[in-house]
Amino acid sequence: MKQRPNVETEVYLEPAVLWQSNVKGVARVTDSTNRHRIADQAYPYALELPREKGPFHFSRHISRLCSDITTRMDEFRHIDMRRVLVTFARCRNRRLGGLQAKLIPLRFQDGEQTQVRRGFEYIVQKVFVGEVELKYVLSFYLPRFLNQSFDEKLITVLHELYHIGPDFSGDIRRFDGTNSVHNGSQRRYDKYMAELGREYLSTRPPHVLYDFLRLSCAGLKEQYGEIVGVNIPSPKLIPTSKARRHRTRI
Repeated sequence: MKQRPNVETEVYLEPAVLWQSNVKGVARVTDSTNRHRIADQAYPYALELPREKGPFHFSRHISRLCSDITTRMDEFRHIDMRRVLVTFARCRNRRLGGLQAKLIPLRFQDGEQTQVRRGFEYIVQKVFVGEVELKYVLSFYLPRFLNQSFDEKLITVLHELYHIGPDFSGDIRRFDGTNSVHNGSQRRYDKYMAELGREYLSTRPPHVLYDFLRLSCAGLKEQYGEIVGVNIPSPKLIPTSKARRHRTRI
């Protein structure tokens, strides 16, 4: 008799799991080196940091920053951060250079839920927070991201947000040409993100929303004791022939 396949198509996340530091689903960030502390610099004003006791919740504060960006800038108003989960992944090495963040779309091109690859049809594992289905997962590589300069961190946040498709369908933004992700040139793409960063700061957002980006991983730990954030397995691509309708609770 053919065995029932054991491949879950849906992941269900309890909201309390994501935003508390003492339950399953929230992990701690470690940094075993202080060689790279580019972010910790002197500034002409006292930093306005979140006044909270206990660990610094990276995912929560990046989400708040992103939400503010979407309310202030036309380029990002199509984004609903309630359907974007901010997570972190641990770096495998201590290098300062390398991948800083990635946007994981939870739909295929044009928002399609299935796609045929090499003759097999696939679906993307769905992710829910409470009863809200997510469209994207935005993941940052820590501690590497935190050890960049303030400008580089803000550019990275905008870089990944701008990858979100203009129709917010779960697909990424696509351009014409060979480099359809970065509009022909990643250097030119990031130059545009730097311009958007200056434009965002010119709207005078509250310092408390972004001043934490001025501190390195070690600087934040010095201020808050430890850093926590949402850490989940990456959503899977599942062949429809092996999929079964089931929610995995995390």
